Amino acid sequence: MSDRAGKRVGCRLGRFRCQYLSFDSYPIRSAVTLTTRPPQTHSRKHLGELEKKKDYKLRARDFQRKRNTLKKLSQKALERNRDEFYFHMINCKTENGKVFEKSKSSKEEHTTEQMKLINTQDERYINFKMNMQRLVRS
Repeated sequence: MSDRAGKRVGCRLGRFRCQYLSFDSYPIRSAVTLTTRPPQTHSRKHLGELEKKKDYKLRARDFQRKRNTLKKLSQKALERNRDEFYFHMINCKTENGKVFEKSKSSKEEHTTEQMKLINTQDERYINFKMNMQRLVRS
């Protein structure tokens, strides 16, 4: 932006005289952005700052990317086979077009007798492993 002699240099706002020899020696604390946004008129101040072109381009690209993904997803939904089966369909139900997980019934839970049997099997397994370790050590 400037040459070594501190001559006039160009920037987005026009030409100005640089008081430093190079931009590298410019103090960081007092650095001011060279591109200032034009002020909004008083009657339009409630709308915020004016949008720069690069900001618009970012916003537009983001919008287009989201629009394209929605378009692809809707196309995929149109092309899907309605007779296709997934195991997740067994555990779900649809009401008014919305998918809900089925609640687990009490039939799937273990009874007290089953829990006692499971606990005794666990105790037997632990005793078996302890005996095996004793035999290995001796």
